[in-house]
Amino acid sequence: MGRPDSALTKGDDAIPLLELTVDRLLARAVEERGNEIALIVPHQNIRWSYAELSFAVDDLAASLLALGVKKGDRVALCSPSRYEWIVTQFATARVGLILVCINPAYRAAELEFALNKTRAKVLIIAPRFKTSDYIEILRALAPELDQQVSQAKAAVAQARAALEGALANLEQGKANMELARVSAQRYASLVTQGAVSRQENDVYQAQYQAQIASTRALEKAIAAQQSNVAAAQANLSRLESMSGYRVVKAPFAGVITLRNVDVGALVSAGSTLLFRIAQMDTLRTYVNVPQSNASFIRQGQTASLRVSNLPGRVFTGAVARTADSLDPNSRTMLVEVHVSNRDGALLPGMYAQVSFSSPRSNPPLLLPSDALIVRPGGTEVAILRADHTVHLQKIEIGRDYGDRMEIVSGLREGETVIPSPGDLAREGLKVDPVQ
Repeated sequence: MGRPDSALTKGDDAIPLLELTVDRLLARAVEERGNEIALIVPHQNIRWSYAELSFAVDDLAASLLALGVKKGDRVALCSPSRYEWIVTQFATARVGLILVCINPAYRAAELEFALNKTRAKVLIIAPRFKTSDYIEILRALAPELDQQVSQAKAAVAQARAALEGALANLEQGKANMELARVSAQRYASLVTQGAVSRQENDVYQAQYQAQIASTRALEKAIAAQQSNVAAAQANLSRLESMSGYRVVKAPFAGVITLRNVDVGALVSAGSTLLFRIAQMDTLRTYVNVPQSNASFIRQGQTASLRVSNLPGRVFTGAVARTADSLDPNSRTMLVEVHVSNRDGALLPGMYAQVSFSSPRSNPPLLLPSDALIVRPGGTEVAILRADHTVHLQKIEIGRDYGDRMEIVSGLREGETVIPSPGDLAREGLKVDPVQ
């Protein structure tokens, strides 16, 4: 078997090259067949059209620019076969970045070498691949914070050891002071008897006073060591708190309704909204109650909710709290109603019609809205008299319930009102009632 004359193989050059960039090729596909399927990733439940793929590419490209990368910078991608791989390939091409592909099977040392060699400004990486946990690998590659925590723990231990040494010195100083006190008392007694000279007595009295001063100094040293321990412990607590920020935990169980960052994205310090989580088992509904009805709303009062997409179903809730004041612009009071949603039928963001049930000592009459006659002279209803003639009675309406209206005055209980009288109703018209 002979050796080839050349290491290069020339293919068919009859087909001309496309004068298009990768990004422009995707844009043309979106223009020509935007609703056709472009990407299918079964294990991630992804089935995107060209338009959906282009939207994801735009989103990632904007995120990369927000990180401060510039045209010509390198972006490292370490990921198995996932949809993020395709999106990153098109996104880097869209903003003129150089894509550096890194084998996802790399271990810590290999990944560190590849990143240093390529000088990548951004790393997009899968959280894990087979037996590799890349989150832990990245922590090992950037151990500054962990090292600071370890150093702070050592400082706390050192400060505590110094405090224990100071306590031991204090105990020894107290023992020496007690010995000096006994010796001073003994020589003070002997000098009165003439057994020792005044010089010897003065020496022991001075030694006793020196031990007292030394003991006080040791007590001050202990206070200083205690302050050092407290300062070291505070620094350790600060670093441990900062280390805890690497893991974001929700304060309650719920469903993520908004995600602003993806795994591997750089999150800078500040008020960055990472996620929005909704607790679905109990929903809060906010109602602006008009001034005419605000005085009847009480905490714990029951309320009924209806939504248009679930006709015939009524959800029961209760008033949790009220603003206890009216909005000066709308003259309404904000009321918060809590509604049980164990089955998840209600979704956050829905609009609902809320009805409050409040007992009233003197309830007004209610009429169907179509029984009213609205004319320039005022609102009227058609009353059927005993002689079967029509009488147009002026009324004053109260609250509007949509299909029903409150009658404040002008109508007595027991009177017969003609439903849907229309514009033909007039005073004194003779009618034959139909049962």
